[in-house]
Amino acid sequence: MKEAYVISRYVDKPLLVGQKKFDLRIYVLVTNYRPLKVWLSTLGFARFCNVKYSNDISEIDNMMMHLTNVAIQKKTDEYNNDHGSKWSIENLRFYLEQTRGKDATDKCFDEIKNIIYISLKSV
Repeated sequence: MKEAYVISRYVDKPLLVGQKKFDLRIYVLVTNYRPLKVWLSTLGFARFCNVKYSNDISEIDNMMMHLTNVAIQKKTDEYNNDHGSKWSIENLRFYLEQTRGKDATDKCFDEIKNIIYISLKSV
């Protein structure tokens, strides 16, 4: 009997900034696994789509709306070569603190750190 596994799940209500999807690029250095020693860089960034998000099913194949890859986003008219459609983690954190509050932002980043830790423990 074959077992079914879910390896990824589409987030149907993503956190948006300016009505646009983004992902995080976070740099992590692992210097030891036993005991686990992890260094989290403050120099990460958030990369944004250049097209406003819609959960309309007819837009599900719109790569400009759903994928943040620069190879895709640089083909849009809205792409900005100066900043590459990205914010520093520091700027994203400031935005979230202003719009969601400091406690919610701290909780979000604590959970991100926990996900990194759990992911590293799994390997």
